[in-house]
Amino acid sequence: MVSIPLQKLLFIFTLTLHPSFILSHYHKQKIIKLHLPPSAAAPEATAFDSAGVGPYTGVDNGRVFKYVNPIVGYVEFATTSPTRPRRLCDANTNREIAPICGRPLGVAFYHTTGHLYIADAYFGLVEVGPQGGIGTTISKSAGGVPYKNLNALDIDQKNGVVYFTDVSSKFQLRQFNEALLSGDQTGRLIKYDIKKKQATVLVHNLGVPVGVAISKHADFVLVSEYLNNRTLKFWLAGDKANTTEIFTKFPGRPDNIKRNAKGEFWIPVTSVNGNTNRQVAWRLDEDGKLKESFDLRLVGNPIPICSEFQEIHPRVFSLGLLNVNYSGFIY
Repeated sequence: MVSIPLQKLLFIFTLTLHPSFILSHYHKQKIIKLHLPPSAAAPEATAFDSAGVGPYTGVDNGRVFKYVNPIVGYVEFATTSPTRPRRLCDANTNREIAPICGRPLGVAFYHTTGHLYIADAYFGLVEVGPQGGIGTTISKSAGGVPYKNLNALDIDQKNGVVYFTDVSSKFQLRQFNEALLSGDQTGRLIKYDIKKKQATVLVHNLGVPVGVAISKHADFVLVSEYLNNRTLKFWLAGDKANTTEIFTKFPGRPDNIKRNAKGEFWIPVTSVNGNTNRQVAWRLDEDGKLKESFDLRLVGNPIPICSEFQEIHPRVFSLGLLNVNYSGFIY
């Protein structure tokens, strides 16, 4: 969880003087979109560095972008493919060439070193230095099984452990619909020890795990099962260590999980009660009890699909969006 200094937020919100687009007015919601460069889309997840700079986000042509300010906007920060052909990839969002270009999804900074860790759907667990550039794949498999479709990622800042998900052992990201239709239950929750450079599988047989978050005291980790409409809790410490239990069930599809300063969790849920246009962000405490339901009345053509809802300051949120060429702030 990151807290953005108030002065940085005030600078960001100079955008409101000349807003590029207002997505919602429901309950006084204001959502400002932060445009990505042309041919870049689907900023599924966001991250902020230790200074509160950002958001950083991965897009569907294999690049990671850094948001500088309202004048400069987003600039390229990193790529995940070591042999990425720029002329082919930069202007192309064709899923079929994603295994060549890369697809960075989950992103998080390890504040001790300033390094960015990325769950890339095709290139595995990738590490990028503080200055950006071409990332290095640091883990390609766990438990003797190669990664097929990495997705979500979070970091235990105190212990230097990266937690991430492999959506399926059978289907790549470009086969996501096939994984859903088949009822795939081959996903995994994995941890990577930064110092030991070792990956370990924590949980097998997950139903399309697309979200992960470490608790405030690092005693458990949550993982969202998109296919099974629920989030699980895997205990890391205490009497229940190395056991899994249901954290909460949803009336729709849960996605990324983000912890706030209080240790609570925000999870966006799509297709609520079977309505593909209804999206709700849930705030839950450490016991899985619902504390708030935030109805996202997003508008646009297409209607933005919220994949991440990150509280960066009290009542200020950074949005990850799946199907458009911008990320956003809501307040």
